[in-house]
Amino acid sequence: MGHAVQLLGFYKPELVTECYETALSLMDQLQISRGKAEPLMGLCLYWGGEPDGLQKAMTYGQLALNETEKVQDIWLSSLIKLAMAKASIFHQAWEKGNVLIAEALQLSRDCNDRYGEMVALFWTTYISYKNETESFQEDCRLFLLHLENNEVHFFLFKKTLFGPEDTQQF
Repeated sequence: MGHAVQLLGFYKPELVTECYETALSLMDQLQISRGKAEPLMGLCLYWGGEPDGLQKAMTYGQLALNETEKVQDIWLSSLIKLAMAKASIFHQAWEKGNVLIAEALQLSRDCNDRYGEMVALFWTTYISYKNETESFQEDCRLFLLHLENNEVHFFLFKKTLFGPEDTQQF
């Protein structure tokens, strides 16, 4: 529910964290440690978009990764790394964002997650654009090729957890 509340954006911001905290509490009661990874990732995404939230986002992201790494869930680990990368990028921590994106991209490829791969390519392109690097044209070409080949155009037009906050700017 926290993901939906976060995406819709018309609820009080406190409801986002309440939903995730409730999920974490339920997982504690049920003694399902692995079940904490997704709400922790959600908290990473939420705090990553807050002006002073980078440290909290990274803390929640690392806690989520700890859970997925215990059970070798590389698919969810890749999404968590994307969440951490998005937080880094929002806060213009370009180098940290690049490292996390590269790790997420490799994990996405390892588990054949084309969506995760496309998201990683998008953020790679964004970083190279913002930093005016020579790789921008090639990064953009790879992203657009992946977008076209996998028919995931919605990513540029609809708000998603791992995409840009303002799709209109793209």
